[in-house]
Amino acid sequence: MDRGVSTLLLIISFILLVLIVLNVMLFYKLWALEQAAQTLEAWRVHVLSEGKIPQTAVEWARILKLQTNLHNAELLQWKNVLKACVGLLDEMRFSLARLHKGVVLVHRPAESEQSADDPF
Repeated sequence: MDRGVSTLLLIISFILLVLIVLNVMLFYKLWALEQAAQTLEAWRVHVLSEGKIPQTAVEWARILKLQTNLHNAELLQWKNVLKACVGLLDEMRFSLARLHKGVVLVHRPAESEQSADDPF
């Protein structure tokens, strides 16, 4: 019984360690996204403030093209971050399912031993 409890604690500790590592990775990815967004915003402000207000249709078209490129870059970054988040959540779900399966397997033999010793 004591060996089963220590094995269960070892399994739970390992799963928790994996979950902590996955959370740290997720935090880093979100932090990197925030830094990239701030960099893009600073670049956009710099591009727009480097000159005067556009006067011609060509200048306005250039600014609109820059804005479109920035928007597309931001969308791509958000898609990548969301894809990474979904992947990490799937890994966490898989780890939790394995943890649940391990807990159920560890408890079943202990329950059958107890029922054999105790008729009630």
